[in-house]
Amino acid sequence: MPPLPPQQLQLGQKEGRLALAASVLQTHKNLSVYRVSALYNTPQSTLRGRLAGALPQATANARKRKLSPVKEQSLVQ
Repeated sequence: MPPLPPQQLQLGQKEGRLALAASVLQTHKNLSVYRVSALYNTPQSTLRGRLAGALPQATANARKRKLSPVKEQSLVQ
């Protein structure tokens, strides 16, 4: 499998940090969003949105597509 492009790699790292920060906030109720976002280097607004149930942008946009990536790839070939 070829290595991920830098943008994809950074996106994965950001999503991972957001998931970790959200899980820390859910388990440790005494910590603030401000403190956890600083510790995990994530935007406060994004972290608050995830805690409120917002989906990652890639997931939300995938629902808008008419073709799945597999079907699109089969049409291209």
